[in-house]
Amino acid sequence: MIGFIDSGIGGLFVFNECLKVCPNNEFIYLADNRNIPFGNKTKQQLKVIAEKNCKLLVEKGCDIIVFACNTLTAAAISHCRKVFSQIFFIGIEPAILPAIKNGGKTLVLLTNATFKFSKLINANLKNNNLVFNPQSILANDIEKNKVKNLACYFAKDNFKNVVLGCTHYNFIRNEISSFLGNVNFFEASTGVASRLKNFAKNNEKQKISFIFTGAEEKERYLKILKNLN
Repeated sequence: MIGFIDSGIGGLFVFNECLKVCPNNEFIYLADNRNIPFGNKTKQQLKVIAEKNCKLLVEKGCDIIVFACNTLTAAAISHCRKVFSQIFFIGIEPAILPAIKNGGKTLVLLTNATFKFSKLINANLKNNNLVFNPQSILANDIEKNKVKNLACYFAKDNFKNVVLGCTHYNFIRNEISSFLGNVNFFEASTGVASRLKNFAKNNEKQKISFIFTGAEEKERYLKILKNLN
């Protein structure tokens, strides 16, 4: 059984890609909507949150857990790999390397916590083509469908590329394109799906279930998944 963790709807974009390439598996999507947003929390808080959520998924029978959240990956996946050594973990990181390879000025949108805790981000801070823009409320605004004019979140510039360093940001691609013009988007969901495909057992009928730590939102999530296809 394969478990997914995110604070809310953002991870559904990753989840959907994984459903496409792993049609014969049982999946549980854990939306920790009680603790959203993850991006403004401390590393210790995120470790506690991740461990608690992983424990719940392990108790449900998961042997693979996907952190469908850049923030949780950056802050807590190493910790959880130690605590749950019998579980295979897959994380997601901002796709800055392919953006760098593509050349040109790149806007890197990410949460405050990912900016602070990601080793990949830290290793590329001195790259002059990368403009890092840590966000404090954008993911939460997307979750609640309350996104304002994008000028409230980041400045317009002559960007060639945009790295969507939070899975929630996939849901405002059209708005970003309208605001910035013709840009190339980079995010890592297909890479996660490809990695999962290599390790999933693919030996059972596909089944999807959800766990919510806060309000029950199953119908909303199923509708979002349907709209992604």
